[in-house]
Amino acid sequence: MRKFSSNSYEIELPKDVGISPIFNIADLYPYHVGEYIQTIEQDGKEKQVLWEVQLPKMEPMVPERILDTRVSKQIRGKEYFEYLV
Repeated sequence: MRKFSSNSYEIELPKDVGISPIFNIADLYPYHVGEYIQTIEQDGKEKQVLWEVQLPKMEPMVPERILDTRVSKQIRGKEYFEYLV
């Protein structure tokens, strides 16, 4: 877990999960064994599934090519770039 500010952290998630790994600490809570199973209704029947099955999955985006690059801002001697792909 990496700390960004006094109330935001980056957590480790599976690479194919299509959500941001940066969370406010108010949205985090301790893990307890057994909480990863969720009951859902499917075709009129209740079914238990792992929470990871319900997360959106996506393939990593790979740009075809970079057309242009520029410095978008400089903070404390560090440059942040923007890319036109």
